[in-house]
Amino acid sequence: MRKRLFYTLFCILGIILIYASYKRIYKDSLVQIPVLMYHHFDTEGISETTIHPQNFQRHLKFLKEEGYETVTIEELIGFLKQKKPFPKKPIIITIDDGYLSNYTLAYPVLKEENMKATIFVVTSFREKQPGVTPHFTWEQAKEMYDLGLVDIQSHSYNSHYKIDTIKGSKGALTRPIHSDIKIESDEEFEKRIKEDLLKSKEDIEKNIGNKVIALAYPFGEYSRASEKAAKEVGYRATFIIKDKMNYEDATPHLLKRIQVSGYDIEEDLAKKIKYSKSSFTIIDKVKAKIVSIITSIKDEEVMGREIEIYINGGKVHFPTQSPYIDRNFTILVPVEDVVKSLGAEFTYDEAGGVVLVKNKETKVQFIIDSDKVYINGEEKQMNNTVVLTPKKVIMVPLRFLGEALEKTVIWNEKEKIIYIN
Repeated sequence: MRKRLFYTLFCILGIILIYASYKRIYKDSLVQIPVLMYHHFDTEGISETTIHPQNFQRHLKFLKEEGYETVTIEELIGFLKQKKPFPKKPIIITIDDGYLSNYTLAYPVLKEENMKATIFVVTSFREKQPGVTPHFTWEQAKEMYDLGLVDIQSHSYNSHYKIDTIKGSKGALTRPIHSDIKIESDEEFEKRIKEDLLKSKEDIEKNIGNKVIALAYPFGEYSRASEKAAKEVGYRATFIIKDKMNYEDATPHLLKRIQVSGYDIEEDLAKKIKYSKSSFTIIDKVKAKIVSIITSIKDEEVMGREIEIYINGGKVHFPTQSPYIDRNFTILVPVEDVVKSLGAEFTYDEAGGVVLVKNKETKVQFIIDSDKVYINGEEKQMNNTVVLTPKKVIMVPLRFLGEALEKTVIWNEKEKIIYIN
Protein backbone atom coordinates (compact mmCIF):
# COMPACT_ATOMS: atom_id res chain seq x y z
CA MET A 1 0.00 0.00 0.00
CA ARG A 2 2.81 2.38 0.97
CA LYS A 3 4.75 1.71 -2.26
CA ARG A 4 1.63 2.31 -4.31
CA LEU A 5 1.05 5.64 -2.56
CA PHE A 6 4.57 6.85 -3.23
CA TYR A 7 4.44 5.65 -6.84
CA THR A 8 1.23 7.64 -7.25
CA LEU A 9 2.90 10.63 -5.62
CA PHE A 10 5.88 10.35 -7.99
CA CYS A 11 3.59 10.29 -11.04
CA ILE A 12 1.56 13.25 -9.79
CA LEU A 13 4.69 15.29 -9.12
CA GLY A 14 5.96 14.51 -12.59
CA ILE A 15 2.71 15.78 -14.09
CA ILE A 16 2.88 18.92 -11.95
CA LEU A 17 6.45 19.69 -13.04
CA ILE A 18 5.57 19.16 -16.68
CA TYR A 19 2.58 21.45 -16.26
CA ALA A 20 4.75 24.04 -14.48
CA SER A 21 7.24 24.03 -17.33
CA TYR A 22 4.45 24.37 -19.87
CA LYS A 23 2.85 27.16 -17.86
CA ARG A 24 6.14 29.07 -17.71
CA ILE A 25 6.72 28.72 -21.44
CA TYR A 26 3.09 29.64 -22.18
CA LYS A 27 3.14 32.76 -20.00
CA ASP A 28 6.48 33.89 -21.40
CA SER A 29 5.01 33.65 -24.91
CA LEU A 30 2.17 36.06 -24.08
CA VAL A 31 2.22 39.83 -24.31
CA GLN A 32 3.07 41.18 -20.85
CA ILE A 33 1.41 44.40 -19.70
CA PRO A 34 2.96 46.02 -16.62
CA VAL A 35 0.92 48.82 -15.04
CA LEU A 36 2.90 51.28 -12.91
CA MET A 37 1.37 53.36 -10.13
CA TYR A 38 2.62 56.80 -9.04
CA HIS A 39 1.04 59.38 -6.74
CA HIS A 40 2.63 62.71 -5.83
CA PHE A 41 5.58 64.68 -7.25
CA ASP A 42 7.81 67.09 -5.32
CA THR A 43 11.11 68.89 -5.87
CA GLU A 44 11.95 69.19 -2.18
CA GLY A 45 11.12 65.88 -0.49
CA ILE A 46 10.49 62.26 -1.49
CA SER A 47 8.79 59.29 0.16
CA GLU A 48 7.27 55.95 -0.76
CA THR A 49 4.47 57.81 -2.56
CA THR A 50 6.28 61.03 -3.56
CA ILE A 51 8.86 61.11 -6.35
CA HIS A 52 11.12 63.88 -7.64
CA PRO A 53 10.14 64.87 -11.20
CA GLN A 54 13.73 64.36 -12.37
CA ASN A 55 13.64 60.78 -11.11
CA PHE A 56 10.26 60.32 -12.80
CA GLN A 57 11.82 61.51 -16.04
CA ARG A 58 14.67 59.03 -15.61
CA HIS A 59 12.07 56.29 -15.22
CA LEU A 60 10.36 57.29 -18.47
CA LYS A 61 13.64 57.51 -20.38
CA PHE A 62 14.64 54.09 -19.08
CA LEU A 63 11.32 52.57 -20.17
CA LYS A 64 11.74 54.01 -23.68
CA GLU A 65 15.30 52.67 -23.86
CA GLU A 66 13.97 49.24 -22.90
CA GLY A 67 11.53 49.38 -25.79
CA TYR A 68 8.32 50.01 -23.86
CA GLU A 69 5.47 51.98 -25.44
CA THR A 70 2.87 53.67 -23.25
CA VAL A 71 -0.75 52.82 -24.01
CA THR A 72 -4.15 54.01 -22.78
CA ILE A 73 -6.66 51.89 -20.91
CA GLU A 74 -9.01 52.06 -23.89
CA GLU A 75 -6.26 50.60 -26.07
CA LEU A 76 -5.67 47.90 -23.45
CA ILE A 77 -9.34 46.91 -23.37
CA GLY A 78 -9.44 46.79 -27.16
CA PHE A 79 -6.50 44.40 -27.11
CA LEU A 80 -7.79 42.17 -24.31
CA LYS A 81 -11.35 41.94 -25.60
CA GLN A 82 -10.97 42.21 -29.38
CA LYS A 83 -7.26 41.59 -30.01
CA LYS A 84 -6.85 44.97 -31.68
CA PRO A 85 -3.32 46.00 -32.73
CA PHE A 86 -1.05 46.51 -29.73
CA PRO A 87 2.65 47.15 -29.07
CA LYS A 88 4.91 44.17 -28.36
CA LYS A 89 6.13 45.83 -25.16
CA PRO A 90 3.24 47.90 -23.80
CA ILE A 91 3.23 49.67 -20.46
CA ILE A 92 0.61 51.75 -18.67
CA ILE A 93 1.60 54.71 -16.48
CA THR A 94 -1.03 55.53 -13.85
CA ILE A 95 -1.09 58.34 -11.30
CA ASP A 96 -3.52 58.31 -8.37
CA ASP A 97 -5.60 60.97 -6.60
CA GLY A 98 -5.15 63.99 -8.89
CA TYR A 99 -2.71 66.15 -6.95
CA LEU A 100 -1.76 69.54 -8.35
CA SER A 101 1.80 68.24 -8.73
CA ASN A 102 0.50 65.90 -11.44
CA TYR A 103 -0.23 69.01 -13.50
CA THR A 104 2.71 71.23 -12.49
CA LEU A 105 5.52 68.62 -12.34
CA ALA A 106 4.54 65.31 -13.97
CA TYR A 107 2.62 66.68 -16.95
CA PRO A 108 5.61 68.69 -18.31
CA VAL A 109 7.77 65.54 -18.11
CA LEU A 110 5.16 63.49 -19.97
CA LYS A 111 5.05 66.15 -22.69
CA GLU A 112 8.82 66.29 -22.98
CA GLU A 113 9.11 62.51 -23.27
CA ASN A 114 5.91 62.22 -25.36
CA MET A 115 4.54 59.43 -23.19
CA LYS A 116 0.96 58.70 -22.17
CA ALA A 117 -0.44 58.42 -18.64
CA THR A 118 -3.78 57.91 -16.94
CA ILE A 119 -4.66 59.92 -13.85
CA PHE A 120 -7.26 58.41 -11.53
CA VAL A 121 -9.03 61.27 -9.75
CA VAL A 122 -11.20 61.45 -6.65
CA THR A 123 -13.76 63.75 -8.19
CA SER A 124 -15.06 65.33 -4.97
CA PHE A 125 -11.52 66.60 -4.37
CA ARG A 126 -11.76 68.87 -7.43
CA GLU A 127 -13.80 71.35 -5.39
CA LYS A 128 -12.93 70.61 -1.76
CA GLN A 129 -9.13 70.71 -2.06
CA PRO A 130 -8.80 68.62 1.12
CA GLY A 131 -5.69 68.38 3.31
CA VAL A 132 -2.40 70.18 2.90
CA THR A 133 -1.66 68.82 -0.59
CA PRO A 134 -3.65 70.69 -3.26
CA HIS A 135 -5.37 68.99 -6.19
CA PHE A 136 -5.60 70.16 -9.78
CA THR A 137 -8.79 71.79 -11.08
CA TRP A 138 -11.17 70.59 -13.75
CA GLU A 139 -9.74 73.24 -16.11
CA GLN A 140 -6.22 71.91 -15.61
CA ALA A 141 -7.46 68.33 -16.05
CA LYS A 142 -9.13 69.21 -19.34
CA GLU A 143 -5.98 70.98 -20.57
CA MET A 144 -3.96 67.80 -20.00
CA TYR A 145 -6.61 65.60 -21.60
CA ASP A 146 -7.04 67.80 -24.66
CA LEU A 147 -3.34 67.53 -25.52
CA GLY A 148 -3.83 63.79 -26.00
CA LEU A 149 -1.24 62.40 -23.58
CA VAL A 150 -3.19 62.28 -20.31
CA ASP A 151 -6.45 60.44 -19.77
CA ILE A 152 -8.64 61.13 -16.74
CA GLN A 153 -10.40 58.18 -15.12
CA SER A 154 -12.09 57.44 -11.79
CA HIS A 155 -10.71 56.89 -8.29
CA SER A 156 -14.28 57.19 -6.86
CA TYR A 157 -16.33 60.28 -6.08
CA ASN A 158 -15.90 60.41 -2.32
CA SER A 159 -14.81 56.94 -1.16
CA HIS A 160 -11.13 57.57 -0.55
CA TYR A 161 -11.35 56.80 3.16
CA LYS A 162 -11.35 53.78 5.42
CA ILE A 163 -13.89 52.22 7.72
CA ASP A 164 -12.78 50.85 11.09
CA THR A 165 -13.73 47.19 11.56
CA ILE A 166 -12.64 44.43 13.88
CA LYS A 167 -10.39 43.27 11.04
CA GLY A 168 -8.74 46.68 10.92
CA SER A 169 -9.37 49.63 8.64
CA LYS A 170 -10.89 48.71 5.28
CA GLY A 171 -11.68 50.74 2.18
CA ALA A 172 -15.11 52.38 2.05
CA LEU A 173 -16.02 50.45 -1.11
CA THR A 174 -15.47 47.08 0.56
CA ARG A 175 -18.11 46.81 3.28
CA PRO A 176 -21.05 48.45 5.04
CA ILE A 177 -20.43 51.16 7.63
CA HIS A 178 -20.92 49.89 11.18
CA SER A 179 -20.15 52.67 13.65
CA ASP A 180 -21.55 54.11 16.86
CA ILE A 181 -23.65 56.57 14.88
CA LYS A 182 -24.49 54.57 11.74
CA ILE A 183 -25.24 50.95 10.93
CA GLU A 184 -25.57 50.44 7.18
CA SER A 185 -27.59 47.55 5.79
CA ASP A 186 -26.30 45.55 2.81
CA GLU A 187 -28.87 47.29 0.61
CA GLU A 188 -27.78 50.74 1.82
CA PHE A 189 -24.13 49.79 1.27
CA GLU A 190 -24.75 48.66 -2.31
CA LYS A 191 -26.77 51.80 -3.01
CA ARG A 192 -24.03 54.05 -1.55
CA ILE A 193 -21.20 52.62 -3.60
CA LYS A 194 -23.21 52.45 -6.81
CA GLU A 195 -24.21 56.12 -6.48
CA ASP A 196 -20.62 57.08 -5.66
CA LEU A 197 -19.14 55.34 -8.70
CA LEU A 198 -21.84 56.70 -11.01
CA LYS A 199 -21.36 60.25 -9.67
CA SER A 200 -17.61 60.09 -10.27
CA LYS A 201 -18.10 58.84 -13.82
CA GLU A 202 -20.66 61.54 -14.62
CA ASP A 203 -18.53 64.33 -13.12
CA ILE A 204 -15.50 63.44 -15.23
CA GLU A 205 -17.46 63.04 -18.45
CA LYS A 206 -19.25 66.34 -17.84
CA ASN A 207 -16.09 68.35 -17.11
CA ILE A 208 -13.58 66.65 -19.40
CA GLY A 209 -15.71 65.36 -22.26
CA ASN A 210 -14.11 61.92 -22.37
CA LYS A 211 -15.58 58.46 -21.85
CA VAL A 212 -14.92 57.12 -18.36
CA ILE A 213 -14.33 53.40 -18.60
CA ALA A 214 -11.90 52.61 -15.77
CA LEU A 215 -11.87 52.65 -11.98
CA ALA A 216 -8.83 52.35 -9.72
CA TYR A 217 -10.01 51.21 -6.33
CA PRO A 218 -8.92 53.48 -3.47
CA PHE A 219 -6.17 51.65 -1.52
CA GLY A 220 -6.53 48.87 -4.09
CA GLU A 221 -9.34 47.39 -1.99
CA TYR A 222 -12.50 46.03 -3.58
CA SER A 223 -15.46 43.74 -2.88
CA ARG A 224 -17.89 41.66 -4.87
CA ALA A 225 -20.41 44.44 -4.37
CA SER A 226 -18.05 47.09 -5.73
CA GLU A 227 -17.21 45.00 -8.79
CA LYS A 228 -20.92 44.47 -9.44
CA ALA A 229 -21.66 48.19 -9.03
CA ALA A 230 -18.75 49.20 -11.27
CA LYS A 231 -19.94 46.97 -14.09
CA GLU A 232 -23.55 48.11 -13.72
CA VAL A 233 -22.71 51.82 -14.07
CA GLY A 234 -20.45 51.29 -17.06
CA TYR A 235 -16.84 50.75 -15.96
CA ARG A 236 -15.17 48.35 -18.35
CA ALA A 237 -11.93 47.98 -16.40
CA THR A 238 -10.97 48.00 -12.73
CA PHE A 239 -7.54 48.18 -11.11
CA ILE A 240 -6.16 46.96 -7.81
CA ILE A 241 -2.73 47.27 -6.18
CA LYS A 242 -0.65 44.13 -6.54
CA ASP A 243 2.96 43.87 -7.67
CA LYS A 244 2.17 41.36 -10.39
CA MET A 245 2.20 41.27 -14.18
CA ASN A 246 -0.88 41.37 -16.42
CA TYR A 247 -0.97 39.11 -19.47
CA GLU A 248 -2.91 39.17 -22.72
CA ASP A 249 -5.14 36.30 -21.51
CA ALA A 250 -6.43 38.46 -18.61
CA THR A 251 -9.82 40.12 -18.36
CA PRO A 252 -9.98 43.91 -17.91
CA HIS A 253 -11.24 43.55 -14.34
CA LEU A 254 -9.02 43.61 -11.24
CA LEU A 255 -5.94 44.40 -13.28
CA LYS A 256 -2.80 44.56 -11.17
CA ARG A 257 -0.65 47.65 -10.61
CA ILE A 258 2.97 47.78 -9.49
CA GLN A 259 3.70 50.36 -6.79
CA VAL A 260 6.58 52.68 -7.64
CA SER A 261 8.40 54.28 -4.74
CA GLY A 262 9.91 57.74 -4.74
CA TYR A 263 13.19 56.06 -3.81
CA ASP A 264 13.22 53.74 -6.83
CA ILE A 265 15.98 54.30 -9.37
CA GLU A 266 15.97 52.74 -12.82
CA GLU A 267 17.45 49.44 -11.60
CA ASP A 268 14.75 49.16 -8.93
CA LEU A 269 12.05 49.76 -11.52
CA ALA A 270 13.53 47.07 -13.76
CA LYS A 271 13.54 44.57 -10.89
CA LYS A 272 9.94 45.34 -9.97
CA ILE A 273 8.80 44.70 -13.53
CA LYS A 274 10.90 41.56 -13.84
CA TYR A 275 9.78 39.96 -10.59
CA SER A 276 6.14 40.87 -11.16
CA LYS A 277 5.90 38.13 -13.78
CA SER A 278 3.49 35.45 -12.66
CA SER A 279 5.67 32.69 -14.08
CA PHE A 280 8.13 33.30 -11.25
CA THR A 281 5.56 31.91 -8.79
CA ILE A 282 5.09 28.59 -10.58
CA ILE A 283 7.69 26.77 -8.46
CA ASP A 284 6.05 28.10 -5.30
CA LYS A 285 2.73 26.72 -6.53
CA VAL A 286 4.37 23.35 -7.22
CA LYS A 287 5.84 23.30 -3.71
CA ALA A 288 2.42 24.07 -2.23
CA LYS A 289 0.91 21.23 -4.27
CA ILE A 290 3.61 18.83 -3.09
CA VAL A 291 2.90 19.76 0.53
CA SER A 292 -0.81 19.25 -0.04
CA ILE A 293 -0.26 15.81 -1.56
CA ILE A 294 2.16 14.68 1.14
CA THR A 295 -0.23 15.94 3.80
CA SER A 296 -3.16 14.05 2.31
CA ILE A 297 -1.10 10.85 2.21
CA LYS A 298 0.09 11.39 5.77
CA ASP A 299 -3.49 11.99 6.89
CA GLU A 300 -4.65 8.80 5.19
CA GLU A 301 -1.90 6.69 6.77
CA VAL A 302 -2.19 8.12 10.27
CA MET A 303 -5.88 8.86 10.57
CA GLY A 304 -7.67 6.25 8.49
CA ARG A 305 -11.24 7.27 9.38
CA GLU A 306 -13.36 10.27 10.38
CA ILE A 307 -12.66 12.26 13.53
CA GLU A 308 -15.18 11.80 16.32
CA ILE A 309 -15.81 14.52 18.91
CA TYR A 310 -17.49 14.02 22.29
CA ILE A 311 -18.57 16.94 24.45
CA ASN A 312 -19.42 16.10 28.05
CA GLY A 313 -19.87 12.46 27.01
CA GLY A 314 -22.19 13.12 24.07
CA LYS A 315 -21.13 12.64 20.46
CA VAL A 316 -21.28 15.74 18.25
CA HIS A 317 -22.90 15.26 14.84
CA PHE A 318 -21.80 17.27 11.81
CA PRO A 319 -24.56 17.24 9.17
CA THR A 320 -22.85 19.44 6.56
CA GLN A 321 -19.07 19.35 6.99
CA SER A 322 -16.90 16.86 8.88
CA PRO A 323 -13.88 17.95 10.94
CA TYR A 324 -10.56 17.56 9.15
CA ILE A 325 -6.84 17.95 9.64
CA ASP A 326 -5.17 20.69 7.59
CA ARG A 327 -1.64 20.78 6.21
CA ASN A 328 -0.35 22.17 9.52
CA PHE A 329 -1.78 19.06 11.24
CA THR A 330 -4.35 21.18 13.05
CA ILE A 331 -7.88 19.87 13.57
CA LEU A 332 -10.46 22.25 12.12
CA VAL A 333 -14.12 21.87 13.08
CA PRO A 334 -17.43 23.45 12.06
CA VAL A 335 -17.60 26.14 14.72
CA GLU A 336 -21.40 26.43 14.84
CA ASP A 337 -21.97 22.72 15.52
CA VAL A 338 -19.35 22.61 18.29
CA VAL A 339 -20.43 25.87 19.91
CA LYS A 340 -24.07 24.83 20.12
CA SER A 341 -23.06 21.49 21.62
CA LEU A 342 -21.11 23.42 24.23
CA GLY A 343 -24.21 25.44 25.09
CA ALA A 344 -22.61 28.72 24.00
CA GLU A 345 -23.98 31.39 21.66
CA PHE A 346 -23.01 31.65 17.99
CA THR A 347 -23.57 34.55 15.57
CA TYR A 348 -22.06 35.32 12.18
CA ASP A 349 -21.89 38.76 10.57
CA GLU A 350 -21.53 37.79 6.93
CA ALA A 351 -20.96 41.35 5.69
CA GLY A 352 -18.09 41.95 8.12
CA GLY A 353 -16.80 38.37 8.07
CA VAL A 354 -16.91 38.22 11.90
CA VAL A 355 -17.84 35.12 13.90
CA LEU A 356 -18.89 35.74 17.51
CA VAL A 357 -18.85 32.96 20.09
CA LYS A 358 -19.71 33.65 23.71
CA ASN A 359 -20.69 32.06 26.98
CA LYS A 360 -21.21 33.63 30.39
CA GLU A 361 -17.51 34.37 30.96
CA THR A 362 -15.92 34.69 27.55
CA LYS A 363 -16.50 36.40 24.22
CA VAL A 364 -14.44 35.15 21.27
CA GLN A 365 -14.42 36.88 17.88
CA PHE A 366 -13.00 35.02 14.88
CA ILE A 367 -12.49 36.63 11.47
CA ILE A 368 -12.91 34.82 8.17
CA ASP A 369 -9.58 34.28 6.31
CA SER A 370 -7.62 35.70 9.24
CA ASP A 371 -5.39 34.23 11.94
CA LYS A 372 -6.29 37.03 14.35
CA VAL A 373 -8.84 36.39 17.09
CA TYR A 374 -10.14 38.57 19.91
CA ILE A 375 -10.81 37.06 23.34
CA ASN A 376 -12.74 39.49 25.53
CA GLY A 377 -11.37 42.27 23.34
CA GLU A 378 -7.72 41.21 23.57
CA GLU A 379 -6.08 40.37 20.26
CA LYS A 380 -4.49 36.92 19.92
CA GLN A 381 -2.95 35.12 16.97
CA MET A 382 -3.58 31.53 15.90
CA ASN A 383 -1.35 29.29 13.81
CA ASN A 384 -4.20 28.86 11.33
CA THR A 385 -6.69 31.05 9.54
CA VAL A 386 -10.46 30.69 9.85
CA VAL A 387 -11.85 28.93 6.77
CA LEU A 388 -15.19 29.46 5.03
CA THR A 389 -15.82 26.30 2.98
CA PRO A 390 -17.67 26.21 -0.37
CA LYS A 391 -20.64 24.86 1.60
CA LYS A 392 -20.57 28.08 3.69
CA VAL A 393 -19.41 26.22 6.81
CA ILE A 394 -17.02 28.12 9.08
CA MET A 395 -14.06 26.01 10.24
CA VAL A 396 -11.88 27.00 13.22
CA PRO A 397 -9.04 25.28 15.13
CA LEU A 398 -10.75 23.04 17.69
CA ARG A 399 -8.15 23.21 20.45
CA PHE A 400 -7.97 27.00 20.28
CA LEU A 401 -11.78 27.26 20.41
CA GLY A 402 -12.09 24.87 23.33
CA GLU A 403 -9.34 26.43 25.40
CA ALA A 404 -10.58 29.97 24.66
CA LEU A 405 -13.87 28.91 26.24
CA GLU A 406 -11.89 27.41 29.14
CA LYS A 407 -12.64 23.80 28.23
CA THR A 408 -10.30 20.81 28.44
CA VAL A 409 -9.52 19.27 25.04
CA ILE A 410 -8.09 15.74 24.96
CA TRP A 411 -6.96 14.13 21.68
CA ASN A 412 -6.75 10.34 21.40
CA GLU A 413 -4.61 10.00 18.26
CA LYS A 414 -4.83 6.20 18.08
CA GLU A 415 -8.62 6.10 18.18
CA LYS A 416 -9.01 9.44 16.45
CA ILE A 417 -11.40 10.70 19.10
CA ILE A 418 -11.51 14.11 20.79
CA TYR A 419 -13.00 14.62 24.22
CA ILE A 420 -14.05 18.07 25.42
CA ASN A 421 -15.05 18.62 29.03
